[in-house]
Amino acid sequence: MSAGASGQAGDAVAEALARAHAFLAGRGAEVEARYVAVLQGAAARAEIAERAKASQRADGALTALLAGDAPGPGVASTADALGWLVAIGAVEGAPVDAAAGFLVRAQRADGGWDAAEADAHAAPLADEHEASLALSATLGGLLARCPGARQSALRRAAAFLGSHWSPDRVQSGSYPAIAGYLHAFAMVPAEVDEADTALQWCGRELERGYRIGAFGPAAVGDVFVRCHAIAIPGTRLAAAEIAAALLREQRADGGFGPPAAELRATCKSALALRHLAAALR
Repeated sequence: MSAGASGQAGDAVAEALARAHAFLAGRGAEVEARYVAVLQGAAARAEIAERAKASQRADGALTALLAGDAPGPGVASTADALGWLVAIGAVEGAPVDAAAGFLVRAQRADGGWDAAEADAHAAPLADEHEASLALSATLGGLLARCPGARQSALRRAAAFLGSHWSPDRVQSGSYPAIAGYLHAFAMVPAEVDEADTALQWCGRELERGYRIGAFGPAAVGDVFVRCHAIAIPGTRLAAAEIAAALLREQRADGGFGPPAAELRATCKSALALRHLAAALR
């Protein structure tokens, strides 16, 4: 990409973030607008961490942070809130350490987590076992970004996920399984024998899902964010391609997604654009 094209792409992302911020502010979504302001560099990420801390339970559990209605505080709401914090690099400090401690204590002896709490934002899964695997993959990937998380917990999570890995789990086109395993095995200790194979399988299935229209650019962009990467193993999907597709999805009013979920979708898309912008430079 030439310097001129790179500059134009960067300007397009900056304009999209400004429009998203204006949309959220116009809807009176104060916390969500502040989150996008952090992405713009106009607010400190510590403000979002303080928002999380304000409603944190004594045992470290977090309530939903941004446009969330996962029941809680509990494992599902803590995972969701921690995901927003980790994505902006808020991985240290008392609120995050306490949340990580809560999640580690909730971990089962086999290394997984129970998905008894329904997450209103997750795609439905076939059964509770699949839901548990997807949640465990998400939590393993999140905790790997938190310095306060115990390494023993990460090793148990990696072993649990490795022992349940099968290509069949992602060939069905399950986005939670594909995104979860990509997230976990991109972040957890590399001692899992199945990690490289799983990443290749998941990358191929992520691209296939995108090419046939099963996954939109926001869903794919979220995987790039969760993996903290601008390239995904096993896929030819380019960060610049996903960023361009996301820019095309922004509505005239600055928002993203269907009306029923537009606040959360706008934050997710803005986050993905800010992350993918690194590939446009």
